[in-house]
Amino acid sequence: MEICTPKGYIDRSYMAFKTRTKHMKIKLTFSLILLTSIIFAQSKTDYLSQNRVDLRNEKPNLTETDFKIIGFGALHGSSKTYEAELNLVKWLLGNDMLDYYIIEANFSQAFFVQEYLETGDEELLKELTYAFQTMVSQEGTIETFNHWKNVRNLLREYPERSIKIIGCSRLLWKFRWNFQLDVYLLS
Repeated sequence: MEICTPKGYIDRSYMAFKTRTKHMKIKLTFSLILLTSIIFAQSKTDYLSQNRVDLRNEKPNLTETDFKIIGFGALHGSSKTYEAELNLVKWLLGNDMLDYYIIEANFSQAFFVQEYLETGDEELLKELTYAFQTMVSQEGTIETFNHWKNVRNLLREYPERSIKIIGCSRLLWKFRWNFQLDVYLLS
């Protein structure tokens, strides 16, 4: 006995079956990827403990030397941050690996930091230290002032080396009203 069904019904049901199968394969693939990443994942703490460098030493031991950029996270307002940063800069200069120093300042402040490093004008550095307070209030301190003096002294120990200071922050003016104007400088 033959079952009579319209051809369109068979085609539609076959297409629905194919679509469900395709969706099931996609869901299964994503589930396997997720399960694999959960099983073989490394915790953040484990990763950081295996890939950290202690910058509290005079000579930090950087095992990787083929990098292009080093990121340095810091706690604002701590003098220990400046000590660690200075140790890193010293090591990079000593190994001829520092060309650009990107700082948390706007472009104009970076220009004047560069000017200070080249001239040693301490009046300019005092003005800069005061200006850093406009970005981060904890940066307008004697530690900031001394940090840039120390960086300049380091550069004087390596007269054949020069670095370019680059600012990465935007200019920001806040008015008394609930209004904020952001100005981005393009170089």
